[in-house]
Amino acid sequence: MHTLTAAEILILICVTIGAITDLRTRMIYNWITFPAALGGFILNVCQAFAAGNMSASGQAALWSAAGCALGLLLVAGPQALRRKQLIAPGDAKLWAAIGACLFPIKMLIAWFYFSLAYAAVGYVLRALAKGDKSVGKTLIPLGPMIAVGTYLGIFLDKPLMHFMGFNWY
Repeated sequence: MHTLTAAEILILICVTIGAITDLRTRMIYNWITFPAALGGFILNVCQAFAAGNMSASGQAALWSAAGCALGLLLVAGPQALRRKQLIAPGDAKLWAAIGACLFPIKMLIAWFYFSLAYAAVGYVLRALAKGDKSVGKTLIPLGPMIAVGTYLGIFLDKPLMHFMGFNWY
């Protein structure tokens, strides 16, 4: 059984709220993303400090900041190169919060599962459209797929990494 950290519990709550608000309003609000990123940073540092190792708390701060930056750059980097907005800013900030809570490796695992969920939804919508040309132009709320990817990334990280040959994880 997977033991959840405080930062993982926080981000699971936040992505669930983000998925619900994205479905209802097509927005992921700042009152979800910014406290989640800051809370993940603080919880990771406090958890490492509580373990009694001062250098581990410094490493947790660096990993949390690196995860936040990677989450933001993974979404906002390609977005800056395009003129057309593909992903809303709330989605990018939510990925930054996920990175701050989960650190870079687990955030990339969550991104992998998010990509699978997004592709599955896209294929289902394309199949249901049956030749309708507007289906490719309709924006899909990403919040639910981000939540699915995060849940799967947290609970299925070890099986995926072992399947890929990374037995050290």
